Amino acid sequence: MAGRTTWVYTGFSRRRGLVAVRSISIVGLGPAGAGAAAAASKLGVKPVVYEAMEKPGLKPCGRGLPVVDDGLPVRIPRDSILRRIRGARMYVDGEFLFEMREFLEGYIVDKTVMLEAIAVESDAEIYYRAKYKPGSSRVKLPGGGEARVEKGVFAGGHPYYGGLKITAVQWIMETGSRSDPVGDMLEIHFDTSLLGYAYVFPKEEGFIEVGIGGFATAGELRSRLERFISSRSDLRGLKRVKLEGARIAIGGLDLGLVDGMVKAGEAAGFVLHSREKV
Repeated sequence: MAGRTTWVYTGFSRRRGLVAVRSISIVGLGPAGAGAAAAASKLGVKPVVYEAMEKPGLKPCGRGLPVVDDGLPVRIPRDSILRRIRGARMYVDGEFLFEMREFLEGYIVDKTVMLEAIAVESDAEIYYRAKYKPGSSRVKLPGGGEARVEKGVFAGGHPYYGGLKITAVQWIMETGSRSDPVGDMLEIHFDTSLLGYAYVFPKEEGFIEVGIGGFATAGELRSRLERFISSRSDLRGLKRVKLEGARIAIGGLDLGLVDGMVKAGEAAGFVLHSREKV
């Protein structure tokens, strides 16, 4: 594709219309950034991606992918798939509601492996530990120097989302030789007093995620999580491997620009939406 000019429609500049684009800047290599890189590559445009962390996909959520009848717009590498999901068990305020097999079918994936593979397959030029400087249209590169980013895609995640957020905390726990509490199912406990939820999700073989999220401080959620674990005989004796936390955008779409770049993914509020709402 060297020297190739591709004409694409863009709303990135004030002069709307068809403009010649050889490369496009993408800030963030989460699902939205990787998806933007794949879409740009299909149009013959070179993606140049700037990721603030040392590798992609470190946020401890979004590890589930649904089975979609007409397929996903990107190829999911086989070695990123950790577990197959075949259904869900639902609870409300401690009471069992229902179990549905062949419902919410999908996969638990290693986000880092998946996102990196999508970006590499898109022939993206990737810079890790590249810190975006708000208001400057510049990224500070590792080892010194800066890159100018403009008229691109901004997928910098929840810090740039202007709507309502909740907090979630979770333990990664090792099941070892003990019986797996969830197997190939998702377990979700809705809590109306918290306006939130607790969950037990499978991870890779021999590990699970046990967490809680809602309208509370991280400290309160941590206390509630400890009570949830201690109330379960199948969880109490499991080895705790890693405590994680995250903020999650839930307040609907927050579209717009960041220093001239179009917001995408969680920065724009594309979380917890049905297809009809989007």
